[in-house]
Amino acid sequence: MLIVGCGEMGRLLMKKIVDAPHLFREVSGFIDERLPIGTVIRCVTDQASNQIVERSVVGRRADLFDLVRSLEIEEVIADGSVLSTNALDSLFKQCRVLGIR
Repeated sequence: MLIVGCGEMGRLLMKKIVDAPHLFREVSGFIDERLPIGTVIRCVTDQASNQIVERSVVGRRADLFDLVRSLEIEEVIADGSVLSTNALDSLFKQCRVLGIR
C-alpha cells in the first residue's frame, strides 16, 4: 500500500500497519507533495522491540498511476489533514479508476 502524506499522521499510519502483521498489509512508500522524492521516513515500531522501519517518498499524487503499476499497489491510505477536500476527492476517483482500495 501507499500512504499519502508523510507528516505525523502518515507516520502513525505506517507504525500501526507495521505493528499489525495479522492485517497482511505492507507499506511500499509514501506519496507526498512537499518532501523530495527519496526522502526516508522512519518510525519506531512497538516499544518492546524498538525496531526502526524506513520507507521512502516514492512520488507525487500525479505519479499514482505509474506507482500502482510499478509497485503493484492494491491500497492507498490518505492522511486527510494534508489534502484539500478537492484533492482528496480527486485521489479517491483515481483509485476507483485504477481498481484499488
